[in-house]
Amino acid sequence: MSRLSKGWAALLAAVAVAASVTACGGPTAIGTLTVAHHPRELGPVAGSRALAQANARRLLDSLALPAGSRPLAQRPVPAGLDQPGVSGGGPGILLDVSRLYRLPMTVAEAISFLESHRPAGTSGADFSGAGTGGGVTTTAIADVQRHVPAGIDVIYLIETLVPEPGGASALRADAEVTWFPPRSAAEFLVAVRFRSVSISLTSVSGGARIVGGQRYIRPLVAVLDSMPATPPLDFPCASGIGSFRLTFTPAVPGQGMVVVASGNCNADTVTVGGRAQPDLADMGPLGALVTRLAGNH
Repeated sequence: MSRLSKGWAALLAAVAVAASVTACGGPTAIGTLTVAHHPRELGPVAGSRALAQANARRLLDSLALPAGSRPLAQRPVPAGLDQPGVSGGGPGILLDVSRLYRLPMTVAEAISFLESHRPAGTSGADFSGAGTGGGVTTTAIADVQRHVPAGIDVIYLIETLVPEPGGASALRADAEVTWFPPRSAAEFLVAVRFRSVSISLTSVSGGARIVGGQRYIRPLVAVLDSMPATPPLDFPCASGIGSFRLTFTPAVPGQGMVVVASGNCNADTVTVGGRAQPDLADMGPLGALVTRLAGNH
């Protein structure tokens, strides 16, 4: 499961209409390159650790627990709850805020209660887990927040349970939040600053290469400027069944050549004047547009 599969559709819908290729200010120099200023509202909003922290705490505050539950001290951690039973990502790509509780019911009863009392605005995620380690059986369920603030990629609630003496259970509740980092100014494009774009497309059915002017540049730039930078990924994922490469040739002095190439994990690489920029999160709209332009040609 790709880590970028949640949250992106809503963000793209919010910014795609606003992504204009003409409402840009004057240029500014970055090193030896010249890029145009873009009003903040034209690009996707970046998140932050502070925003992630606030949303994680808000989600945990909304957690419904059965009567008689009580908080547990963070130390010592009950056996089997030293980490979430499942996770939506890995170290370095998300913020994790956790709380511990003792529930006056068995693990099976607790799971039934938690699944029927999900926090408002969440639904069951498509992953869960169970395992045994050190003689302790852990069971975990996952919820995902359906709507997230601008700048946030995805918010998960992971609830991990282990049995306790006397028919009780211990719960570790984790709110895991991933946010979109800032984009670089250089990878915001202005259509009129380019003379042509070369589109190379490879798929299971063959390949195509076309070169065109503003009729191709304008829609490609609109989608590219609406895409957020992808959160860093620290786990492997399979490559797609097709690939594309876009090469934008400058029309004005000082504008570097821009190359965008599809990559793994729903991330597209970007170079401007040969300099690598933050990868962009691509959940399919850019690839679909490239395929349509190539098909129309």
